Amino acid sequence: MSDESPVTAEPLENQPTAEPVVDTPVERIPPASPPPKPQYPFRVLEVLSTALRITKHNFVPFFLLTCALQVPATLLLLAGVAKYTVLALVVQLFVNAFTQAVVAYGTIMELQGSRPSTRTCIATGFAQLGRVLGVSFVSALAIGGAMLLLVVPGIIVSLMLYVVVPVTLIEGLGIRAAMSRSRKLTDGRKGDICLILMLASGIGILLEAYAYPSVGHEAAIVWRGIVSALTTMFFGVTVAVTYFELRKLRDGLEVPALATAFARIRK
Repeated sequence: MSDESPVTAEPLENQPTAEPVVDTPVERIPPASPPPKPQYPFRVLEVLSTALRITKHNFVPFFLLTCALQVPATLLLLAGVAKYTVLALVVQLFVNAFTQAVVAYGTIMELQGSRPSTRTCIATGFAQLGRVLGVSFVSALAIGGAMLLLVVPGIIVSLMLYVVVPVTLIEGLGIRAAMSRSRKLTDGRKGDICLILMLASGIGILLEAYAYPSVGHEAAIVWRGIVSALTTMFFGVTVAVTYFELRKLRDGLEVPALATAFARIRK
């Protein structure tokens, strides 16, 4: 017989059990949030002050250009010949679109620290005239249609579309997209824009009112053409400066980035 004793199996409950593996949750580090956009205040007097400064620096080329375009169109509009009224309005729309394109280009370039030549401004205005003319025509129809309903809706629509020309130039958008973009940029700032319009228009009204007691009827008509050139020039500068400030306010866009975006239209 063998001296080996039989091996008895130990009960399962007495056997050491392996500890279950517990998955410890891995602590996830949340992704770093993007830095907040810098906040730029929008001040009406600062916009007007900047517009006056740019107008002063570029007065000679801007004024000569607007006079060459606005005075004949204004004289045609004030000629009193009924059959030329529609033609005068079409010419006025064309002239305003071209003037705004040229002045907006010169203003933005001035804001980034450079002063383009008059030839460059005119060439850029001609290059972008089709797009600016299209969005100006549709905007005029929208404002006119709103005016037919009531005066207040027309004013609101005009404030919504206040920066539609710089949007078309700089951001390269189509008519509908440019109008929608202008509406978003001016959202919440219509009161400020209305104040800018009132203060800027007040200068033109004072200049025009000065003409009638001082000069004769024929000279007053010519004076109205010159005043129209002045107000159109300052209006274009003010619109471009307002767009520049709204872009900084809404998008946190600084001067170099905006200048890079604007440089696309020169290619």
